[in-house]
Amino acid sequence: AEGHVDQYLDLDKGDDESLCRCNSVVTDGEVNVASRFTFGHLEEAHTLFYCRGHEYRVKDGKSRIEYTRNNPDDNKHSPDELIIISSEPLTEKHAGDFVSVPPNHIIIAHCAGTLDIQPIVLEEQQPSSS
Repeated sequence: AEGHVDQYLDLDKGDDESLCRCNSVVTDGEVNVASRFTFGHLEEAHTLFYCRGHEYRVKDGKSRIEYTRNNPDDNKHSPDELIIISSEPLTEKHAGDFVSVPPNHIIIAHCAGTLDIQPIVLEEQQPSSS
């Protein structure tokens, strides 16, 4: 059925019974779109993280991200760079390599290495037009 998410939630309750949490990922093989969505208490949203790097390695049961550049926060990204989207950081020692996606946002990762994060706006949050 077509419609808005908020049509299926009881917006007047305002209690734990109206809490909805959903993370989802879809892809067409070229673009990955993942969402971190909650309706109700934002602090109770499921977690969603992303990380950029050149290679993901697991050795002796420990995982790590390898970088092709000196600064992992550098905005210069290459098509051979990987983007990992996960519910939790995959590395223990360098968990800071993973960046948290804010609640009620989608992350769009293109195979060309570009990344975009956009808010999910519920109909009740949109300004009314006069």
